[in-house]
Amino acid sequence: YVDAMREFNKVLLYIMKTKQYHQKSPQFDQILKKNEQMYALLAICLSLCPQLKLVDESVNSQLREKYGEKMARMQRYDDDEAYALYDELFSYACPKFITPSVPNYEEPLVNYNQ
Repeated sequence: YVDAMREFNKVLLYIMKTKQYHQKSPQFDQILKKNEQMYALLAICLSLCPQLKLVDESVNSQLREKYGEKMARMQRYDDDEAYALYDELFSYACPKFITPSVPNYEEPLVNYNQ
């Protein structure tokens, strides 16, 4: 988790610093969506392994503004709500080829590319 936090911090800082230059870019919406997804993944990492010294102050303030309440609830591991929040954030932010659930091995594989 520590390496992931370092890399998310670097990328989020870069996007924060260069966001003004990309506003007229056709990819601006994609950049903003990836930015939000990285904040969600960083929230998961920090909830599982609190290492605030690895996160820049500006990134941390944005993170607390967006996910502060959810992170506090996720750190209460005995709560079913915490597991639901982990699932919600991971489902939103994960690459779409990664499934957040266990595959059903009794069902035959379906090729969605046809």
